[in-house]
Formats: sequence, C-alpha cells, structure tokens
Amino acid sequence: MNLEALRTARRVRSEACDVAAGEVARCLASSETARHAADAAAARIHAEAEAAAELETDDGAVEAFAAWLPQGRHAAALAADRRATADATLAVARAALSAARVAVEVIERLLARAAADETARRKRAASVAALDALGRPAAPETLAAPETLAAREAD
Repeated sequence: MNLEALRTARRVRSEACDVAAGEVARCLASSETARHAADAAAARIHAEAEAAAELETDDGAVEAFAAWLPQGRHAAALAADRRATADATLAVARAALSAARVAVEVIERLLARAAADETARRKRAASVAALDALGRPAAPETLAAPETLAAREAD
C-alpha cells in the first residue's frame, strides 16, 4: 500500500467531511427557519379562526376570515412544503456527512493496517537477518589465508 497516497486520501476525505459538516449546519438552520414559518402559518390560521368564532365578532369579520382562509391555507401549505423540502435536504446532507465520516474511518483503518504490516515486515526481516547471521560462516576478513593455516598445522 502506498502510504503517501493513503495520507493524501485521508486529508482530502477529512476536508470533504468538514464541508459536509458545514452543509449539515446550513441545512439545520434552513430546516429550523422553515419549521418556524410553517408553525407561524398554522398558528395564524388558528388565531384567525378563533377570532372569527367569538360571539362578539360581527358578520364582516367572519366574511373577511372566510375570504382570507383559502389564502391562509395556501400560505400554510407552501410553508409546509418548504419545511418538507428543507427536512429532506437536511437528511441528504446528514447522509453525505455519514458517508464522509465512514470514508475517513476506512482510510484510517487502512493506514493502521499498513503501519502494522510494515512493523511485521521489519520484524520478519530482522528475524531472517538474525537467522542468517547464525547460519553464515564468519566474514571473509576474519578468516586466515589457507597458507597461514597450513603453516600453523606444520608447527
């Protein structure tokens, strides 16, 4: 595994994770704004209906409410649609953030595995070197020349 490529991928994916987190924050704010607008539109319909239903209300106020109600319902439906759209966009942003976090985690695991593999490779190489050192004859410069050995045996 190319560690430099993994490190670069981790950096890029971490940046993507930051961007996705920012998008979630933006979508949360948008969703909250849409929720407030939808709640306000529904509350206005309720308040207008309450006012029109009071016994002291004259017929003109009731007729005005009846004329306004389709507009109020339309505004409430639009606000509810905007809220649903904002909530769906938020869900997509959260999914993108989750995917970005998983990508970073996968790369982190790959880096950890690569580090463990490198450590194991070094340990194996050291073991092989130690075993080779035990099984090899002494280095050539430590051996006496053959003529010197023959002269020593003659003495």
